[in-house]
Amino acid sequence: MAEDEFDYEGYEKSLERSLALAEKDYWSQYIDVNRHQVNVAKTYLWVAAALLGSYAAIIGKYPQHIITNTCVSLLAFLSITTSVIAFGICLYAIPARKGYKAIPEISWGEFPSLANQSLTSKGQRVYITLLTDLNNKVDKANCHNVATNQKRATLLRRTSWVLIASFSLAVITGVGVLIPLSFHNLTQHEEFVMPEDNQSQSQSQGQETETKPDVPTPAGPISGGNPDMSTHSAQIPITGNVRITESKDGGSSKE
Repeated sequence: MAEDEFDYEGYEKSLERSLALAEKDYWSQYIDVNRHQVNVAKTYLWVAAALLGSYAAIIGKYPQHIITNTCVSLLAFLSITTSVIAFGICLYAIPARKGYKAIPEISWGEFPSLANQSLTSKGQRVYITLLTDLNNKVDKANCHNVATNQKRATLLRRTSWVLIASFSLAVITGVGVLIPLSFHNLTQHEEFVMPEDNQSQSQSQGQETETKPDVPTPAGPISGGNPDMSTHSAQIPITGNVRITESKDGGSSKE
């Protein structure tokens, strides 16, 4: 079979095109996806830290309403625990656990050495041999890097679920604290405010039902007086006293 029956030129261009696409995907996984995942992990770290700070502030402000209620205490404990777990998962996910694989096995000197070996052995298609080896190495490294990013993506996805669970538990805990607190404030407000309202209402009702003249009240009778005595009495009161007087002729008379 003659060599002209094979399209070596077209095959060579196909290898070049395939290598260009593989290199683009390799650097995308190694740089772009890696950077994006690290930024997401940092965001989750800030969210977890903010949730922990909020939980600490709320517990410090309402310790009695949380500690005394068993159900609320359990929910608060679960909220804090899930937030701590999310923080730990983020710290674990930021570094690439499987690592990123380089294209050459040892160094980039492998490819010139391969070309030299093909030339020394009097190979006919040195460039095609080099392109084939490059495609294999780039594809192998790219598969490893994709698996690394997928593993990190799984950890970050689980972190988001844990953060959502922590926030949901915190909301339920807040509702469990606010309902008794609002009820307590409402009852306390009724104890101090409602008697004054009732007193003002009773006074207003009394003023509406009873009407009095706008004149000063007299002092009334003085105690200790004799109500039977009068300065214009028709009868002279008779007493038991006897008065003796002397007349001109030396006699005496009784009155």
